[in-house]
Amino acid sequence: MKKIVLLFCSVLFSFSLFSEEINLDKGKYQDPESPQKNDKELVLGLSASIEDGVLTIESDMATHGVVVAIYDSSNALVYTSVSEIESRTHEFVVGTLPAGDYTLDVQVGDTLASGDFTIL
Repeated sequence: MKKIVLLFCSVLFSFSLFSEEINLDKGKYQDPESPQKNDKELVLGLSASIEDGVLTIESDMATHGVVVAIYDSSNALVYTSVSEIESRTHEFVVGTLPAGDYTLDVQVGDTLASGDFTIL
C-alpha cells in the first residue's frame, strides 16, 4: 500500500498543475522618437506561461532585450523587468501575485505582444 501511495504522490507532483498559458496578441510598436520606419517587419513568434511565480517567455529565435510588464485589473504596473541575455527562453521571477486578472505586455525590438491571464 505504501508503494502505491508513494507512486501516486510522485506522479501527482511531477505534473505541472498550475501552469497557465498566456495567449499573446501581437502588434507593431513604433518608437515615437524614431523618425525612420523599417519597411520589413520581423515577425517573431512569442509564447508565454506563468507557473509558481515564474513567467516564461519563449520565442522562435534567440533574442535579447526582452521587456515584460504586468498590469493588474486597475491598470497599475505590478511588475516590470528586462532580460538582456541572448536566448530563446527568458524567465522572470515575478513572485506571488494576489488572485485577480492581469495583463502581460512583452516587447522585443519592434514587436509588442499583449495577453490577459488570471491568478486564482
